[in-house]
Amino acid sequence: MLSISRPIRYSPVSGVINSAIIHFPAGCTSLVEVKINHGINQILPTPATGGTASTGIALDDTTQSFGINERIIHGETLEVVVTNHDSINAHTLSVIIMIEEDQKYAGP
Repeated sequence: MLSISRPIRYSPVSGVINSAIIHFPAGCTSLVEVKINHGINQILPTPATGGTASTGIALDDTTQSFGINERIIHGETLEVVVTNHDSINAHTLSVIIMIEEDQKYAGP
């Protein structure tokens, strides 16, 4: 049975999404895929051009960092889409989205 989780969070700051760190526990064996959306646009993995299929990142027993470089405004939505193709086991992945906050010049 296919299961999909789509938690949504709102950006706490304005700035640049530098990267996402994703932990795939042992046993995922490429049966669990992850995508990250900023609003309605997929930002990880970068969507392939020329096709309609959208696949995610699927790994096993690893923690990886992925560069993103996407501008975001305070309050905009970030959605992590986790699709589990494993009909026998549930899998819990960890995803950390790193945002470098805009710096404001306060003067001398």
